[in-house]
Amino acid sequence: MIEAKSPAWWRATVALCLGSLLVFINLYAPQPLLPELKQVYGVSTLGVSLIMSVSTLSLGRVDV
Repeated sequence: MIEAKSPAWWRATVALCLGSLLVFINLYAPQPLLPELKQVYGVSTLGVSLIMSVSTLSLGRVDV
């Protein structure tokens, strides 16, 4: 176990913060592309928004 406020604790805390930031950056990176994807592939707004829905639901469905 890591002792609170030790250098190892701070490293672990920073790593967790950066890791969660990167997860959300990757999750929402395709969002600005949705209008372009809709136009290029000729899909409805509902269909193209499924990209965001599936990725968000996949984060909530981790049973490890």
